Amino acid sequence: MEAKIPYAQALKLGDLFSRASALQEAIGALQGQLAQRQALLQTLIGALELPLDKGFQMKIEDGADDDGMVAVTWKDPPPKPEKPKKPAKPPKDK
Repeated sequence: MEAKIPYAQALKLGDLFSRASALQEAIGALQGQLAQRQALLQTLIGALELPLDKGFQMKIEDGADDDGMVAVTWKDPPPKPEKPKKPAKPPKDK
């Protein structure tokens, strides 16, 4: 398929295709990093048996040290307050 377009538009179109290609490469790299972080997080969750269903909060610091390690901090979920027990009703007289 062929089309005739003005030279200036052809340059812009070429630039757009070049940028789109670069964006696709960057997206692929980010997807790879995301997959690695998700795998690491799943490993950490499994190893520590973290109570994710009870309000667990964790923070992973951005960037790794020279040895490839990252700082991970977490806080335990706050204890749930106990519900006050209702006093027992006295038995009804018949």
